[in-house]
Amino acid sequence: MSLRSFAFVAFAALALAGCASSNTQVASSGVAGQVVGVASKFGPVSIDRQLFLAELNAYRRSKGRQPVALHPGLNAAAQDMSIRTAKAGKLKIRAHTNGSLRRRVAKHGVRYWVAAENLAGNRQSSSEILQMWKGSRGHNRNMLIRDVTHVGIARVDNPNDRWQSYWTLILAQPREF
Repeated sequence: MSLRSFAFVAFAALALAGCASSNTQVASSGVAGQVVGVASKFGPVSIDRQLFLAELNAYRRSKGRQPVALHPGLNAAAQDMSIRTAKAGKLKIRAHTNGSLRRRVAKHGVRYWVAAENLAGNRQSSSEILQMWKGSRGHNRNMLIRDVTHVGIARVDNPNDRWQSYWTLILAQPREF
């Protein structure tokens, strides 16, 4: 196994470690300044991605990490995953694997060196979701990965089930081609 392959496998295991959380509300695996509406059959949801990004970057800086930037392809991939979980009515779905993450973000034109994904449900604000992820060892570890440079964030609501809101955060270091 080459060093690069070993490093990828080791990172994949780390990125998916958040999935082992016993908290059933959490599962781990845009244009700047704009409030983005998420359109789906589950109802429109507006999230302020810039506010989330500012809060995430403040947290990363407090832990000695570099800030990250929003990436439109990662936002689109996050929205797709939020729709998938909302349709399924649960957070732990087959699509929440490292291989699936690679394929899902590639559909939106993103290839990466490093990536991780946090999922959560049943929270209304980006501040609440960030606090929840900070309190989960696996999710927190994902948010503080040193090599991450970009993120995508999305929320989709399904008012007809127990979770009501489905959040996805994808963190990555995209490769440039």
